[in-house]
Amino acid sequence: MGWALQVASANPELRDAVVDANGEWLDILLADGRTFRFRPFEMISEDAPEPVRARLLDQLIHIGITKATTGTSDGNSSATNTAATGFETPGDHPAKPADSSAFPPTAASTSAHPATTPTGNASGNAGRTASSGTKRGLSGFFSSLFNHAPEQPQLETPPEVGPDSTIVPIVRAADYFFRSDDGRANDSIVYIPLTNFVGAGLAADTPDMIVPVFFSDLNLERGEIPAAELFGKAIQTLRTLNLEQGHKGVELQPVTVGGASAVVFASPAAYQSSWFADMDIIQRITTATQANPSDFTPLFVPATRTSLFIVQDNDPLLPSFFQALARNITPEEAVYPLPHTAAADGWREWIPLPDHPAARILSSLRADFRTRIYAAQARTLRDWPTDFGAIEEASVEHLTTGAVTATRWRRSLGYGTLPDAEFIAFWDDVAAAPTEPVVLRFSVAREVWPEGFQEMDGIWPRRFAVTGFPDADTLRRLREQAGRAF
Repeated sequence: MGWALQVASANPELRDAVVDANGEWLDILLADGRTFRFRPFEMISEDAPEPVRARLLDQLIHIGITKATTGTSDGNSSATNTAATGFETPGDHPAKPADSSAFPPTAASTSAHPATTPTGNASGNAGRTASSGTKRGLSGFFSSLFNHAPEQPQLETPPEVGPDSTIVPIVRAADYFFRSDDGRANDSIVYIPLTNFVGAGLAADTPDMIVPVFFSDLNLERGEIPAAELFGKAIQTLRTLNLEQGHKGVELQPVTVGGASAVVFASPAAYQSSWFADMDIIQRITTATQANPSDFTPLFVPATRTSLFIVQDNDPLLPSFFQALARNITPEEAVYPLPHTAAADGWREWIPLPDHPAARILSSLRADFRTRIYAAQARTLRDWPTDFGAIEEASVEHLTTGAVTATRWRRSLGYGTLPDAEFIAFWDDVAAAPTEPVVLRFSVAREVWPEGFQEMDGIWPRRFAVTGFPDADTLRRLREQAGRAF
């Protein structure tokens, strides 16, 4: 199958497809979301000359593309199709509802990232429901990798979390945890930050669904989290769950995404991205993949809830890899599909220099996901019984070098809080005569006007409290620094 995988990956008709080998099957996920799979050596003699085998495989791939579908078929028709042709299109797979609709959709998810989750009750533990998702082995990988799986029926009453529950870590973007936050009831999902924008929460694994664990489930006050103990046990449970599903260890499956070679964590089903919380395993993988650390750096990409990729930083098709992710990942299942490196003290988001071939697509993904997260954070803070003043959000702005995040501060606001965006615009909206805003990097602005900003304690992702407005001399110095890149 290694030969078949290599030839299929080089097929021009599969340029933006994901190609994978699973036993005797070749699995294909096309760029438009259609999938098909077939057993090439049922139809190709392994004794035939290599050029003949390659030509026949290309013909079979072309046939598969014409037959591929996003629809589902019943078990009988799928079996008949397989027996007759060696091809199989996705049928119904056993599924586990995901935890994506444990909380109601937010305003953020109705803008650039529309949500498809039902309305619930965000107060404390009430109204927790679950929507569609997948819990399946690699046999269903290509129908679930980018979440084209059909919706599953809703479960109205989630199981209760108790002392005998199987508690595992779940890795999600920061805004997922915000939607569980009830500041007035001092309750939320139990979670800890892993990066500036990705966190790990606790969830109970049940036969039918994934149930997020709240502080109130554990009789804890928010902020009283024994993180090392709780998450250490959850990670050990994740490893045990992987073994119980029949996997000897952490399984990494080779795939091709956008033409780039990558590997993906293949198990345990429904919790593939959870390995992002296990830094011990990640460090071992990093060491094992770097025979010579100067050759390349492995980049870990928590793309969706069921797909955690590893790709090399020197892959010439790295831009195509992230372009394929941007096209195929659905917002409701996405985590934070940006590259990270494993450092001794945790994760670092990998941001290349502006002249890097992947810099533009990464800047676009980074700005889109960060502004979505900051918008959700702002809505959460507005619900808290604390007077933060003006709670500003971030926007996406486009420069010649790519997309960036930006925020603004107006003199009329008096005091408030700003996200840690890349750029800030100071706007004197009460001046007698119209003035041009002063725009510069936010990090530079904090250096020039340090008395104006104070990093807020206990807020994730990080935000800054701001009071007042720069005087005329400070505005002049800020304007002089507008061209500074660092």
